[in-house]
Amino acid sequence: MKRIDIEGMTARDCPAIVEEVLSRLENAEAVKVYAEESYAEFIGSVNDDKIISALMSAGYTVKSIEVQ
Repeated sequence: MKRIDIEGMTARDCPAIVEEVLSRLENAEAVKVYAEESYAEFIGSVNDDKIISALMSAGYTVKSIEVQ
C-alpha cells in the first residue's frame, strides 16, 4: 500500500475526483481518500511517476508518496 499526501483538495468534490483519477490508473486495485487529512491510500502496481502525473493533470500536487 502507498500513502499519497496530496495538496489542493479544498473543494467538497475533491475526494471523489482524486479517487476516480487514481482508480483509473492501469493496475490500480483499491483507493481510499481521506480528505480531512489530505491523503489517499493506494493499492496497486503503479509507478509513482504515473500517480504524480495523473494527479497533477487533475490539478493536485503530490507532496509525498510512502510505501506502508
